[in-house]
Amino acid sequence: IVPARLLRALKLRDRSRCRFPGCPHQRYVEAHHVRHWIDGGETCLENLVLLCSAHHRLLHHGAFHITVEDDGVMFVSRDGEVIEPALRPQFTEVPASVSGETQLLGPDTPMRRSFDGMAATNSTRPTRMRISP
Repeated sequence: IVPARLLRALKLRDRSRCRFPGCPHQRYVEAHHVRHWIDGGETCLENLVLLCSAHHRLLHHGAFHITVEDDGVMFVSRDGEVIEPALRPQFTEVPASVSGETQLLGPDTPMRRSFDGMAATNSTRPTRMRISP
């Protein structure tokens, strides 16, 4: 849990945006401990980043990890490759026909394929069955 004052400072530093390279998402951003709290990571500005809910979920499913560098944070894929920042955001507007977190990942990227595979097998969302009369 991140105290309100620290969360405000984090949002100011990260401009209220997801820090994943190329992600322009500003809604549903969450504070993430780079070194996990359970592993002794401090709840301090230097150990926190903002991630949108989709990238936060991908991170916890092992699609990538984050390391702290002298000049900021570095995102590294599951294969060990640095995820470079995009020259500009991949998406500036989300089409109404696209739903869910995969809208943030592009149409056919390794991260998208990875997420789609995980979503099918490791969903943390409860499923609802609708029975109609």
